[in-house]
Amino acid sequence: MYIHTENLRQIIEEENIDIIIIQEPYTICSKIAGLSKKLKNFTSGEGKHRAAIEVKNNKLVTMLIRQLSDEDEVVLEVITGNKKIIITSMHFDTTRQIDIELRKLDAIIQHTNDAGLLIAMDSNSRSTSWHDLLTNRRGRTLEELLMSKQMPIMNEESHLTTFSSSRGTSNIDLTIFNNQLLRTTVQPQLTWRIDTEQITCHQINLQHSRVATDNLMQIIAQENTDMVMIQEPYLYQNSPKGITRGY
Repeated sequence: MYIHTENLRQIIEEENIDIIIIQEPYTICSKIAGLSKKLKNFTSGEGKHRAAIEVKNNKLVTMLIRQLSDEDEVVLEVITGNKKIIITSMHFDTTRQIDIELRKLDAIIQHTNDAGLLIAMDSNSRSTSWHDLLTNRRGRTLEELLMSKQMPIMNEESHLTTFSSSRGTSNIDLTIFNNQLLRTTVQPQLTWRIDTEQITCHQINLQHSRVATDNLMQIIAQENTDMVMIQEPYLYQNSPKGITRGY
C-alpha cells in the first residue's frame, strides 16, 4: 500500500538505514514504486514481486544470488570489508504447501555455509515461538525446521501484532538469523520493532448529497483521515464534487 511505503520512506531517511528487507511491496506494473530512486533495488522474476531488498549504502558490495531468488524470495550477498553476509527477504504463499516453502528456505541455509545469514519473512504461519497466541500446522512445521537448523528468532514479545486485517490480528512475520552472524566481526546493527503507524479509513454512502459531502470533509479534516471509500458521491456533470483536491 502506498501509505505504508511513504511511512517506510520517511523512516529510511530519518534513521539512515543501510538495507531494507521488504515483503509485499507497493508495485506499479510489477515494478517497485514509491521509494527513492537512489536506492539499489533487488527483485527477481517477471511476475508480481512479493519480496524485495533495497540498499541505501553505496559502500556495500552487493550481488543478487539468482539461482535462489524468485518473485517470493530475494537472496542477496553483501560484502563489507572481508566479511560476507547473506540477507534474504521471503514471502510464503498461503496457497502453497508449507513444505515447498521450507525446501526453498533450507536451500538458502545450505548455500550460506559459514557466512552470516539474516532472513526476514512473511511466513503466513502462526506459532507461540514468535509470540502469536496459537500455533497452527504451518507454524509447527516451520518451527521444527528452525529448531533443527539452530536458527534463532529475533522477534520480541509485544502487545502489538505484525499483521492486522478485518479478519483479526496475528504474528506471522518473523526475523531469523544464524549463529555465524553473531560471530562475525562486522555485525549489522539489528533492531526489531512493530511500526505502530495506523491508517485511518472511512466508508460512507453520501446518497448524492452536497450536505453529506460537506459533513464528510469536516470529518476528514478533524480526524486526519488517510483513506475514504464512498458510495453514491455527490456529482456535478457526472464527476464527483465537493471533495478537496488531493483526495
